[in-house]
This record gives sequence, structure tokens and C-alpha cells, in this order.
Amino acid sequence: MSEMLTYRDGAKIDWANLFRGDPDLLDRVLGGIGKVDKKNRSWANAPLNLDDYSEFPFRRAVKALLRGRSLADLDLDVNLDDPSKSDIEAAAQAFGRHPSYFIEYRINYVCSTLAEFLESNPETLAAWYVKARQSKGIRVR
Repeated sequence: MSEMLTYRDGAKIDWANLFRGDPDLLDRVLGGIGKVDKKNRSWANAPLNLDDYSEFPFRRAVKALLRGRSLADLDLDVNLDDPSKSDIEAAAQAFGRHPSYFIEYRINYVCSTLAEFLESNPETLAAWYVKARQSKGIRVR
């Protein structure tokens, strides 16, 4: 097993290169949310299953699903501007969708999964924090 580099080692880690060199790494971190194109070893060409996902914020996605009906018609009482997890789940059930239809649910799921990984890998978190702070944010290429 290879020795793990830590922030304290003073190593400069090129995360983009690391993920490019081992595209399975992000898949392992995110627990299989996405799938890497094994043949091309790339996320860019990875097949995505986007069967039933909205790309719009909750308010706009709900309005589109209503198709002229009102929230009251569906006996749906949700906050369209700042939906809670229960709001998203209630709307999903009312429209016969999985909660992941809504972008806010997917964002929360991915962020929670990443947070769990970082909480269990504090040295990685420290390195990513320093990298993000030095570059004033995280840039995805």
C-alpha cells in the first residue's frame, strides 16, 4: 500500500491531475453516484442516466409540473423559494417523481456525501481547504 501524503508533508497536490489520472477516485468518493467511462478513463464521456431530472430551481420545476393546476389542487403546501427536504419529498410524491427530480435534492445529496467523506478524511479536508482558500474557491475544469 502506498504512503498517504498529508497536508503536513508539505506536498503540493494537483487535484485535477489526481482525478484525471484516477477517474475511479471521484467515483469511490461519491459512492457510485456517477459512473466513469472505463474505456476512456474519463468522466467527460461517462454515460449519465438523466431520465427524469429537472435542471431548473424548485419553483420553476414545480410550476412546470403543475401544468396550469394550483398547489391547492394537489393539496400541496410547500415553500417554493426555500424548500426543505420534506417540501421536496412532498412535491415529488405529489407529481409521482423521485425527490432527485429536483436539483436542490441532488445538490444536497452530493454535498452530504462529499461532507461525510471529508469528515472521515480530515487530512484530505485540510489539503482541499488550503487549496480552495489559496485559489479563492474551487475551479472545476
